[in-house]
Amino acid sequence: IDLGWNYLITDTLDVVIYYGGNPATDASGWGGLYINGSLAYNLGVGFDADPHPYGRSSFPCFDNFVERSTYSFHIRSNSNHRAQANGYLSSIDTLQDSDLVWNWECNGDFPSYLVGFAVGNFEVVHQNYNDNGTNIPIELAAFPNDTSNMKASFVNLPTALEGFIESFGPYQWDKVGYVLTVQGAMEHPTNVAFPRSLANGTTAGQDIMAHELAHHWWGDLVTCKTQEDMWINEGMAEYCSHLFFEYLHGRENYLQKVKKNHIHVVESAHLSDNGYRAVYGIPHEYTYGTTVYNKGASVVHSLRGYLGDSLFFHGLTELASNNAWSALDSWEFKDELELYTGVNLDDFFDDWIFSPGFIDFDFDSLSLISGGTSYIGFRQGLHHAPDYYTNIPVMLEARNDNMEVYRKPVYIDGASSGIPLFIPIIDPTCVVLDPDELLNQAGVFVNGVFSGSKTINTDGLSAEIQLDNIPDSCYVAFEHHWIEPPHQDDPNYKFGKNHYWSFKGARLAGSQISGELNYEKQGSRGFDKDLLTVNEDSILLMYRPEGNGDWTEYHHYTKDIQSSNTNGRGKMILSTVLLGQYCFANGVSNIGIDEIENKEILIHPNPTNGTFRVEGLEEGIGFELYNSLGQLVQSGTYNGRVDLNGLSEGTYVLVAKNQRIEVIKQ
Repeated sequence: IDLGWNYLITDTLDVVIYYGGNPATDASGWGGLYINGSLAYNLGVGFDADPHPYGRSSFPCFDNFVERSTYSFHIRSNSNHRAQANGYLSSIDTLQDSDLVWNWECNGDFPSYLVGFAVGNFEVVHQNYNDNGTNIPIELAAFPNDTSNMKASFVNLPTALEGFIESFGPYQWDKVGYVLTVQGAMEHPTNVAFPRSLANGTTAGQDIMAHELAHHWWGDLVTCKTQEDMWINEGMAEYCSHLFFEYLHGRENYLQKVKKNHIHVVESAHLSDNGYRAVYGIPHEYTYGTTVYNKGASVVHSLRGYLGDSLFFHGLTELASNNAWSALDSWEFKDELELYTGVNLDDFFDDWIFSPGFIDFDFDSLSLISGGTSYIGFRQGLHHAPDYYTNIPVMLEARNDNMEVYRKPVYIDGASSGIPLFIPIIDPTCVVLDPDELLNQAGVFVNGVFSGSKTINTDGLSAEIQLDNIPDSCYVAFEHHWIEPPHQDDPNYKFGKNHYWSFKGARLAGSQISGELNYEKQGSRGFDKDLLTVNEDSILLMYRPEGNGDWTEYHHYTKDIQSSNTNGRGKMILSTVLLGQYCFANGVSNIGIDEIENKEILIHPNPTNGTFRVEGLEEGIGFELYNSLGQLVQSGTYNGRVDLNGLSEGTYVLVAKNQRIEVIKQ
């Protein structure tokens, strides 16, 4: 540029640059300028472009996530068209040929890729949202025959806006604006390009509507610094699309969205993104993939669980307020969140943000020490994660058959850990971790108080159990762990490497519960492909009553191969479902052989302060109980538990299956 004069370094100049040409379209087909009949619009990101910011497709700019500018738009159209753009409409000029010039101004600054404009035969639906006396204009732009559908599809936009303001702080833009386009969605602030196909008169696309609105905090107001930090934009916004349903329908509906998203992540993100990846540091070709969007959303849910609602929302509100109109990388995001919450997040970011894969944790064992104090054991497993997670804050819940509940926050650390813990309720029969599902793991967890016949389906495809004859108001916790079942090497069995189940509950003793567990070789999960290499002859159902016991073949099941012995799909039908853990293995069935029937029986817990279970004693088998004087004090058939309540403290002898074993009541 020849300035035509010598200027001092302290001089200030305004330079006007004129340019022209034909705007580009990205090679991927997504990004750049589109002209479709009477509609013209842009999308500010190119999926194939390197770098991805694609403002340069329409105008010269510093095209990255960091450089921010203010913008004025002067868009010329013929008289029956309207131009929509970022910001607010300041004026309309009419030219001599009746063409119109639409003048838009923006109060906020943003990177070049967030510039958004559209020209078409639009009608605008004008609405308003009142935020404690502050009016926020809403503009929904569509072709005339689409306005009714668009209003119907955006009926819950005020709920989303109210929720995000409450969660993350004030809305800081000139308006809320959406414009219907052919492709989309793209988060141009105040002028979101939204696909016409989703504004069809139903609310089926309102999760996308909420996602794009959330970008006005995450992505537009606070922007990722590099493409490797894209989870700050897209993971946060996708999480907010789940959070929107908590505002709309409540916590349970939100958890359903979170669970469905997480299942999708664990089973398919490594397929679509060519490997198990951390949400930070994604290669260029997968920037806008499943890991960033969906795993990013899953991780943010767990971050909420780590911090708790109060610190989570307070910290993010302060972060958005104090870093508005700027860009952050992942480390700066962590540091800012630590500053406003007072919580050290090194372990969380190292494990959940900067590392690939997933973890799973489970209650392992409960053993009485003395005076009501028990030792609680935990186990952690890896699902393509490089190492065990550190200092995971988890809620432990214990309950007994009287439905008394005790909760205590604990920390899980490493492959196995445990703590001594005084549990004030009498004879807890069920211990679960994370009952409120605050942390996403490699698996699925279903729990609740049920009564009557109930189907528990943990993930829709691969782990269904039908529960019949459930006592009223019983508690059931059913977990499908997507990791290798913990086991010792056994020359008689080859254990599957990909999953196992835990079934826990209270008030279930004596119930005749039936059920089924599916095995599957095909599909994106294919949990049991390592056991079904040839046919289904040798796949067995294994069981153990305790999380640290030995596995044996289950006694109460039949195999249903479902029409073919080689299709790699079938089910185990359980005539009786006992509390404990289940998995699949290859081996030779020993059901009915005397050595199995006469296996050693063990008592848990021992000592006990009320009731106990007998490992190795099948329900329906007779037993006798004698006191220390050799007097018979109880007899009957075993129904899953033996009740010593009403008997004095001391030593008793249980006799069953020609075996004698001492049990101490404290």
